[in-house]
Amino acid sequence: MKKLKLLFLPLIAAALLSSCSNSETNSDSGIPEVGTPAMLRIELKSLIENSTRASGTPTRINESHIGLGTIMVFKAGAGNNILDGYATFDFTGGTTTVLVPITAGPRDIYVVANNTLSDFHSITQVSDLYNLTSKADLTSQNGSNLAMSGFTLGVNASNATVSSPATASVNLNFVASRVSMDWDLSQLPPIMAGFEVTRAYLLNVKSESDWFSSASNVSLTQHVNSFFNGLGDTFTFSGSYLPVPPATNSFNSILNMTDVTTGKGFANNYFYVWENSSTFPTIVVIEGSLSGNTYYYPIVINGDLNGTGPGGSTNGGNKSSTVTRGNIYNVRAIIKGFGATDPYAPLSPAAIDVTITTATWNPIVSIDQEFN
Repeated sequence: MKKLKLLFLPLIAAALLSSCSNSETNSDSGIPEVGTPAMLRIELKSLIENSTRASGTPTRINESHIGLGTIMVFKAGAGNNILDGYATFDFTGGTTTVLVPITAGPRDIYVVANNTLSDFHSITQVSDLYNLTSKADLTSQNGSNLAMSGFTLGVNASNATVSSPATASVNLNFVASRVSMDWDLSQLPPIMAGFEVTRAYLLNVKSESDWFSSASNVSLTQHVNSFFNGLGDTFTFSGSYLPVPPATNSFNSILNMTDVTTGKGFANNYFYVWENSSTFPTIVVIEGSLSGNTYYYPIVINGDLNGTGPGGSTNGGNKSSTVTRGNIYNVRAIIKGFGATDPYAPLSPAAIDVTITTATWNPIVSIDQEFN
């Protein structure tokens, strides 16, 4: 199997000291509650161009680029979790400094990048971040920056002063995952001479995702019932993995690769997808043609039919049939026989050997922060 080398160029964040005056009002008594004034000042420098790709020859370094973003600082601790500081940023023009007025105290920091800035204007407490009406849209991943989010909890800024600031870092991780695919035709039987791969695409990809999950192990797409597919018309199919209309969107070009004859391998055939823990799992489909007939080779990511060796124990994924954010899934298929007539139906392992290797997709992007 080819090994995929990832090169990530970090975005450097230098936190500088500053101060300001602000105060709060206790809504119950009307008596001003004075906190220690503090200012969060962040300077980030973008070192790469504003571009990512969903198909064709990738410029993988662009996956680490930050454009627009939002920083939200919340009061931490029981009974708090209300917004204490808020700022937006736009690094598409180069170096930018962001100022976030806060008050001293325990603080939780949430950051989202490559979003529409207006998406978070209504946020007043941490719970507002979960299941926002404005979600990360899969279509925005095509030809634009990739959605990122991250948080740091329990930052001790209680004793922060100008001379002795509190510091913290927020690591940004991708909201999406990347699925790369490759195939091998060297084990085709003589009866299949002339078989060729004509297309590669994904089915059952959630169309939107939440930025943050309110509990661990809760899918960021749990409230999204809409799926994209790269196949087009689905009405001629009836496999067990086919969602009931209108849950399935029509054909979407960002999940379909038609130039497979000119570019083969993980480096050329890859897509960005959202999490999916649905009963309709995300499927990689390799489509081929022989003597005028079309054959489908559907591969459920982390499906229970993946892997080689006894029980599919070698490179078979975790058998969960789920896609998890922030991962790279390299899917390789050795085609050995005739495929299925329905891409939404499980395919017999006799026709194909599938190996899936998973790696953490870490853009190595951090934001260093100082409170004072």
